[in-house]
Amino acid sequence: MIHPALLATSLLTIVCGTTFGQASPPASDRSAPASTLATMRVAPEDRNAAIKYLSLSLQMPRDLADKTGTIKYESCGTTMESLEKEPTAAAALKALESYDVRPWIAASRLEKYDLELAREEGFSLLLPHLRTFREASRVLRFSARVELAKGKPAAAAERLAAIVRMSRHVAQDRILISSLVATAMTSLSAEEMRTLVASGSLDAEGRKLLLESLESLDPRDPLLLRASIRAEQQLATDGLRAQFKGPDAGRRFVELLMPPGDDPAARMRSKTIADLNGEQFAAAIDRMQPAYDALEQAWDAPDAPAAIASVAARAEAGEFGPLAAAMLPAFGNVRSSADRVRENLESTLAAIRAVTPTDAPAEPRR
Repeated sequence: MIHPALLATSLLTIVCGTTFGQASPPASDRSAPASTLATMRVAPEDRNAAIKYLSLSLQMPRDLADKTGTIKYESCGTTMESLEKEPTAAAALKALESYDVRPWIAASRLEKYDLELAREEGFSLLLPHLRTFREASRVLRFSARVELAKGKPAAAAERLAAIVRMSRHVAQDRILISSLVATAMTSLSAEEMRTLVASGSLDAEGRKLLLESLESLDPRDPLLLRASIRAEQQLATDGLRAQFKGPDAGRRFVELLMPPGDDPAARMRSKTIADLNGEQFAAAIDRMQPAYDALEQAWDAPDAPAAIASVAARAEAGEFGPLAAAMLPAFGNVRSSADRVRENLESTLAAIRAVTPTDAPAEPRR
């Protein structure tokens, strides 16, 4: 396997004809005023967490990412002896021993996060960074379990708090799937927080770190699942308008986004959409807009699940046009996810707040 740093250097040599070590700036560059160079500097605290996460993902060993994804937490215990005895945990321990998770923690503390997603690509937009977030959260969770087993609860808490901060970052993509990944990350961290609380070893510093991370989330929409209704509307509207034009707009949409299936109703919708020319396709996009208004109102209804199900049934029946019937997200499931994570966070916060930490000084973090 080619080391990422070596690969990057090789690519730079191919593209630029030189490496950093061999480069010599032109005289005009060397004489650039100091004030110009100063404006190019970015203070460490002002850097973009998204760029840092990308760099760290290239350095994460594949073996570590794989092994921390298969750990049987229900049987690996919270002591070094029990971790070493459980085969999946023992394998992950070996992979983790030479890896430093602290850069991930540092990146999670950065305020700025912006991947500059090409939203104009619509549903063709690729989101490979979501895998990075999932893998990093699993590594941090296992690292937290190891720190707990070593008798370092504050270090364990620091890793779990980092996962929550990272989930808040990824939710800022304002794309439904990103918010769902953020929800899974936060739930994973909360589960391990409860293990830390149950261990009886949570100290004052660790308690403070956990509370700060969870209380930083807006309880009304902690990971922007409700906000994703409008985000999905914008993604669909702008992306579809830009991507599907001309006499064969509907046909190209069906070929790209509606694979053939056995459901007669789905086949009929596919045929209806495939027959749309550019003008008709644009009209179908317009007709879809009230569906998002109805979903937002349903989300806030007293019986939200039933109200959202009613909107979905109306879309399925064709009230909002063929595009809404074919591609409106299953927001009933999204609302269920939002309710679960809210309840999860509330119970975890209550458990942490109920802890009366010992007066012993907290151990140094690492």
